[in-house]
Amino acid sequence: MTNFQLRVLTSAIYFPLLILSVYPRDIFVIFICILLAGALHEYFRFLSWPVSTQQFIRHLLLVAAGLLPFLALLLNQPILLGILALGVVYQIHLVRGMVERLSFEELLKNSKAHLFGYLYLTGLFSVLILLRDQPGGESFVWFLLFVVGATDTGAYFVGKWRGRTPFFEWISPKKTWEGFVGGLFFALVVSFVCHAVFTHFHFLMPPLWLSLVMGLIVGLASAFGDLLVSSMKRQYKVKDAGKLFMGHGGVLDRFDGVLFAGLPLLLIVLIWSAF
Repeated sequence: MTNFQLRVLTSAIYFPLLILSVYPRDIFVIFICILLAGALHEYFRFLSWPVSTQQFIRHLLLVAAGLLPFLALLLNQPILLGILALGVVYQIHLVRGMVERLSFEELLKNSKAHLFGYLYLTGLFSVLILLRDQPGGESFVWFLLFVVGATDTGAYFVGKWRGRTPFFEWISPKKTWEGFVGGLFFALVVSFVCHAVFTHFHFLMPPLWLSLVMGLIVGLASAFGDLLVSSMKRQYKVKDAGKLFMGHGGVLDRFDGVLFAGLPLLLIVLIWSAF
């Protein structure tokens, strides 16, 4: 199969599953929890590939620690309880480093890498839950997915068709300014369509002008989220973060845009709701 056929097949299987998982809430949380576990596994595997049983058990414990906030939600407890538990686990990780007589520089280097993983992955996956919990949250999750998907698709096709000028070539040589602009154009078009369809079916949506602003910001954030993960993969000299999604790599490859775009979208929704 060609790369294009693989991308279409993966999208056809993947996106409906995520959209259907929005209902009910617990199913959505479980699905996000599974994705987070995959993302943490890919990230910690970058830092240190487990080669012994002891290292593999430690790897699993690091992944499990990142799931604590979601475990609290599934047990109908405040997410803050899970975040505090994760903080205690992180403190234990620091104490372990001191027991092993690591220098402060080594301790700081290891702790920064793990802290980034928890902040970036556990934190941003949590944002999807918080977005889902807002009034009309289901429509905003759909909006996020459709716009990010449109941005990725637009950048891919326009880049293939007209891509000439490099865009952040030191991170991803294949990306072009033409593809970047094409992705933003697709994001605006899909934002307009989402607003028209959602308001027609009486879903909660902001005015058209704000929907377009949301779409533009989501498209921008999605593009730079993709670049961030590309930079990460370049640092660790891997082509794909994983092989879970045929034609799309791993969870980090597939969710780079969604994660980075979810936070600014949630901020806009909260500000709009406040007024």
